[in-house]
Amino acid sequence: MPGPGATDCNDVPGTGAASFPGRTEVLCNGVDDNCNGSADDTVCPISGQTCTSGTCACAPGSVICGGRCQARGASCAPGIGECRRTGTMECNSAGMIACNVVAAAPASETCNNRDDNCNGAVDEGSLCGAGSSCVNGGCRCNQVCVPNSTRACAMCGGPIPCL
Repeated sequence: MPGPGATDCNDVPGTGAASFPGRTEVLCNGVDDNCNGSADDTVCPISGQTCTSGTCACAPGSVICGGRCQARGASCAPGIGECRRTGTMECNSAGMIACNVVAAAPASETCNNRDDNCNGAVDEGSLCGAGSSCVNGGCRCNQVCVPNSTRACAMCGGPIPCL
């Protein structure tokens, strides 16, 4: 049998060469075991591995997870709004590549220019009470003023000078 990286597959009597017709290729050993002219021409046993210099390995940045090579370390960000969290893709206990963080739980929406309830909309709904609106993260009185007068706006916290 030839040595690592070599091919010596003739059956000429007296040459000392050995050939093994019908023999199966040994996985990733650097030898042309089946004498077909190609060393390590079989697939490595784990999906995604490649044979290099007699060794089966996953690509850099990948790990064996769930019986196959899978990329890990990529960034991930589950959730939207204030629920969004950032993490990295890792092999979990179920043998699957998954984000190592989960989205936070939604909260009640408040007037703060944020998506507290994590539905993709900011400051939606009636957040400030009657007579007021949420504008740029703050409650603002909807009172219409008459120029040069003071009008009471009880819903908005008292008299508001009108210019």
